[in-house]
Amino acid sequence: MVLEERSNRLSLVEACRTVGVHYSTLARWLTCGVRGRKLESYLVGGRRFVNRVDLEMFVQSESSSNSKSIKARHRVAQQELIALGLLKPEPQKASGKVLVQTNSAFARTQE
Repeated sequence: MVLEERSNRLSLVEACRTVGVHYSTLARWLTCGVRGRKLESYLVGGRRFVNRVDLEMFVQSESSSNSKSIKARHRVAQQELIALGLLKPEPQKASGKVLVQTNSAFARTQE
């Protein structure tokens, strides 16, 4: 049981290397959280650790919600720019070819 717990725990430096983020990013996830959710950690002998599974779930949930919110914000921004006349609507596909606008001229490209 103790060996199993040790294999699942990561020091903060190990956790940073595992997910590829800077130490200050991980510290912010622990103290402030992201979108109301904090990464759980615990102390063992004066050293702070995170559970490997908790870290993976935290990163996965943030990356999936982040990509959804980015796509939604992008769609809203495009609609606002179209409404202001600063961006032309995306042309409809016609017979397997797509019309692409480049510098107010249309060019045909294959899909």
